[in-house]
Amino acid sequence: MLGLLARAARDAIVPGVRAILDRHDVTPGLVLSIQTFGSYAANFHPDVHVLLTDGALTEEGEFLQLPYFDARLVEEVFRRRDSPCTASRRVPTEDVHGAERLARYLTRGPLPIDVVEKVEGGRLRVRTPPDPRTGLVEKILDPLSIIAALPEARPRPCTPRCRGETPA
Repeated sequence: MLGLLARAARDAIVPGVRAILDRHDVTPGLVLSIQTFGSYAANFHPDVHVLLTDGALTEEGEFLQLPYFDARLVEEVFRRRDSPCTASRRVPTEDVHGAERLARYLTRGPLPIDVVEKVEGGRLRVRTPPDPRTGLVEKILDPLSIIAALPEARPRPCTPRCRGETPA
C-alpha cells in the first residue's frame, strides 16, 4: 500500500509539471520518501515527502526551468484520488540550506535509535507510543523480524511498467 501511496504522489505531480511546461516528453526529478508514524496499526499515519526539481529534463537531456509551481494544485489532484494530502512549502532554488534540511529530513531512518534496545537472547525491545487499543508500549522481536518489517515501509523502485511504459 505504501508503494501505491508513493505512485499516487508521483502521478499527481508529473502531469502538472508537464502541463506547466506544455511538454509531454519531459520528466521532472523526484525523490519520494515515505515516513510512517504511529504505534502498531492503531494510529498508523504514513506521510509522503517529495523533493522535486525546479524543472524537467527533455529526452535530449535539456533542462527546462519551471516558471512557477503551485503545490495546491497537486494537493487537489491528490485529494481527488481519495488520498489525504496536505501540501507544504516550496524551497526556492537559491535556498541551498533549506534544500539540504529537506533532503536530510527525507533520509531519516525508519526508527529512532533510542527506541531500540538489545535484551537477553539477542532479541530487541522496540519502544513505541502507547497502543490506544491495548496500552502496549513495547514489543520484543528478533533482529530479523525488525529487518524484514523495515523494507515494507519503503516503496519499490519504479520500473518502466509502473511508469505506464511498455517494457522492451
